[in-house]
Amino acid sequence: MKPENYICSEQFEPDWKHSKKEIQSIIKPLLKEADDRLRFSATLHKKSQIAWIEIREPHPDIRLLAITLPRDVQPLSLRITAWFYEHANESYSRWCDTALPSGLLLKQVSTNRKPSGSWKNSPALKDNDITLVGVEHVCRELPFSDETSLTAFLVPLLKQYVQQLLQVLNGSGKTYRLLGSDGELFKSPVKGVLGGNSKEKRYGELHCSAANNALSRGYAGHRVFFANEEDAIAAGYKPCGTCMKEQYRKWNEGGEPGSSDYPWVILPKP
Repeated sequence: MKPENYICSEQFEPDWKHSKKEIQSIIKPLLKEADDRLRFSATLHKKSQIAWIEIREPHPDIRLLAITLPRDVQPLSLRITAWFYEHANESYSRWCDTALPSGLLLKQVSTNRKPSGSWKNSPALKDNDITLVGVEHVCRELPFSDETSLTAFLVPLLKQYVQQLLQVLNGSGKTYRLLGSDGELFKSPVKGVLGGNSKEKRYGELHCSAANNALSRGYAGHRVFFANEEDAIAAGYKPCGTCMKEQYRKWNEGGEPGSSDYPWVILPKP
């Protein structure tokens, strides 16, 4: 069943609520400091045809994490919005400046969302004179068609998102400059797991002896870092022959660039 057919089926609503329970069991331990005020809920608005999962008060600076999936909008997309209190300027700014790793399938689309519709005029905001601003990320790759695949998609996605959010809000504020799949540098709260040489377009392990020996010869000026191997490959880098022998052997044999058997973009020289 196609995702668009599945989310419009009668089975989707109970599956969505079940996924909320699985999400709660995984994410709640990450939010121990917010346990006394933390609330989870899952609803499906019949009129608007929007499926919601809400995580209320996950952090002192955040009023709500809203996970929304409009069922009648094509193409399908899942949106995660962190609604910050207006007074939380520092936390809000740090999250606005944080680019999530491309492997998370989330792209930032707005840093200045405002409450709208019925929520804007709800007693929870209006009567308490609360002002919020939202940072929204969107995922446009929805690979689920039943309860199992829905849960398998949502749980790890939201777990990684919340972990990243907490690291930015509660950590030392340190960020790392990584090279993304588009070849552009971005700030990340998580340290890169692979290094690369931007001049030779080569990637490898952080402890690679060849890379470490080259540092004294000016390599530091060309060194970049990646969140994962997929980003390095998409950015047009090839594997190192010293520390990634198996990947290098496969790359050196050649193949059809971008295929499942040969993911690299560039081919070895003939």
